[in-house]
Amino acid sequence: PDVELHFASFASLGSRFKKMAKVTARGGHSSPTFHAIDGLPPFVAMDRITEYMPLQHTPTLAACPKFARLMVPWTPDEYTAIVNDIVGVIERVDPHLIIIDNVLGQAMDACSLLKRQYHIFSPLLPSLVCNANQPLSHPQMATALPCPLPWYGAFVNIAHIVFLMYAVLTSPYAKALDDARAARGCSGGLPSMGLTYVAPERTYITAGVPTIDLPFDKPPNMHLCGPILCDLAPIGESDPELATWLDRGETVLVILGTHCEYSEPVARRVLSGLLGGVGSDTQILWKLPQRDALQDLFDELLTTSHDRTRVRAVTWFDAEPAAILEHPNVVCYVHHGGANSYYEAAMAGVPQVILAQWSDTYYNARVAEYRGFGVYGNKTNPPDIDAAELSIALRRVMSKEEGSRPRARAKE
Repeated sequence: PDVELHFASFASLGSRFKKMAKVTARGGHSSPTFHAIDGLPPFVAMDRITEYMPLQHTPTLAACPKFARLMVPWTPDEYTAIVNDIVGVIERVDPHLIIIDNVLGQAMDACSLLKRQYHIFSPLLPSLVCNANQPLSHPQMATALPCPLPWYGAFVNIAHIVFLMYAVLTSPYAKALDDARAARGCSGGLPSMGLTYVAPERTYITAGVPTIDLPFDKPPNMHLCGPILCDLAPIGESDPELATWLDRGETVLVILGTHCEYSEPVARRVLSGLLGGVGSDTQILWKLPQRDALQDLFDELLTTSHDRTRVRAVTWFDAEPAAILEHPNVVCYVHHGGANSYYEAAMAGVPQVILAQWSDTYYNARVAEYRGFGVYGNKTNPPDIDAAELSIALRRVMSKEEGSRPRARAKE
């Protein structure tokens, strides 16, 4: 009760913050204060880039040329303007403790300019947060290598590290950013380039627990606090109509992330794979931003009134995915492998089918398989999706016989 909480983030998160603050207030806690950062949110800035540089990539070396551009998607002027705005927030609040998301390099630069100590919070899997601290026998991010590593794994890791370093060091974009940072007084390299390295001079707070991660050597200054999820309204309150629909029977939830663009062929393969992998009475709840443009596809593949009723594709959910997963009839979560989706399914005890698309999602797909509560559903030709492979993956977690182990592991 004696602690004031201040959150600084981009203005577009303000509405979500208000929803979270309302739930917090119900528990008798004082409401935190939100400070809007002036500038483009990272996903908006990234959207400009993905118009000519798709976020999706095949595993390993294909990720390297994109890394610097996508990890820091702002122009040099935009970057330094955000640094200046965060400097102003810190000076106004004068906090005793500063915790920074490890992808927001501007906040780290702001603290360095003000000579303020800061600590790191990361939503990534703990073993990925300290990936660069691990031996070469540990899979590198974006390689899609399994654990334990095959005999050639260390060589793949070395090639990946060398190519990634070369791509960043020779990137004209990274150089332009560093020049702008230096002109502002910032020292060192781009802070967010070290998102998978635990430095000894600060504390790292990470989501996750060892039982849903790969085995790894934990640095002493890294602390695992379990999945960090918003305590939001239950689905019966946030979307009563959807809750009633879920009450009808077992349901597969499908969300492939903000940056997954469905062309007609991809949507066709996904829908065909879903229909082929679940029972004739299993419901499918699919968040599909391009739903309206794909009406002809749904008319073609959903030929009966029963199918049109049990397949529900919508552009947006009023309820949070975590709240939907808590419904007892949700029996599988098909997603792209992002950390939030991974943790939400793990917390709800729901088996996962991961259709990995890029860097950390390949890593998370392998971890889910290693721990036994998920299936890497597009392993043969990632990031593409094959209908038959998706159907097989779904049957592996849905069937009574083969699916018993993933369901049991997910519930543990």
